[in-house]
Amino acid sequence: MAKGAAGAIVAKQVSKAFYGSFDQARSRAFFDMLLPGIQRRKAHIPNSISALRNLSFSIKPGEVVLVLGERNSGKSTLARLIAGLLRPDQGHVRVYGKAVLIPKSKLGAKRFILFSEHLRLSMALFGVPLRERRTAGEAILDTFGWQEWKEAKVHDLPRDCLTVGTALAGLYSGADVFVIDGLPSARSQELRRRFVAELERKRNGRTVIFMSPHLDILPQQIDRVFMLEKGELIAAGPPDDVLPICVDKLRGASDDGDDDADLSMVDEDDVDLI
Repeated sequence: MAKGAAGAIVAKQVSKAFYGSFDQARSRAFFDMLLPGIQRRKAHIPNSISALRNLSFSIKPGEVVLVLGERNSGKSTLARLIAGLLRPDQGHVRVYGKAVLIPKSKLGAKRFILFSEHLRLSMALFGVPLRERRTAGEAILDTFGWQEWKEAKVHDLPRDCLTVGTALAGLYSGADVFVIDGLPSARSQELRRRFVAELERKRNGRTVIFMSPHLDILPQQIDRVFMLEKGELIAAGPPDDVLPICVDKLRGASDDGDDDADLSMVDEDDVDLI
């Protein structure tokens, strides 16, 4: 991997912990502002919650990496570290080029703006240049058959339009790395599948980090699979080597009564590749 190639990611001995109380977070944040260059060993602070422990990996430009793990395994924390929204307490994450986090929510849409305005506002938050926002918004409306909702107010829209539309706006950001922190929240599985198909169409060789708690809807191309468990990277490698481990782990979580794991989603014969 050429050093500094756009889309490359290198993480070395990364750890991240969160405070156990608001008062503790507030007091420690004050010292962080005074001494921003000092990385603290927050994992050793009493009552802290360790989200990631000593993660090390590298990702080549253009790779599609599927990150699997049950709830609270550290997927969202890792996504925010890669996107630059959090800083690690220990170690470092280096992203060469621009990384953008594609959320599964609607980014706090304002109730009385138009859907077309919401798409353009979302694109502004993702860093899409002003001159490109109107054309990109029209492309989303046309591709997904939403022209009838163009002038509708946000509070009159189906929720699925907002969540999927917000995620689609992020695909026009021109980033070198797309970080997908779970599929957009939508009742329609068909819409979620179409989002993944659009992600693959818009990828154009970019690096994609695809976080998921299950195996129901996945990209067609997956170069490697990472498995997180309680903040630790327990498996990493080609899909043929790692997916059987993931299936066993997620099945075990379901057997233990985890409502977020569904046996129907982890059957190797039922993996749905778009």
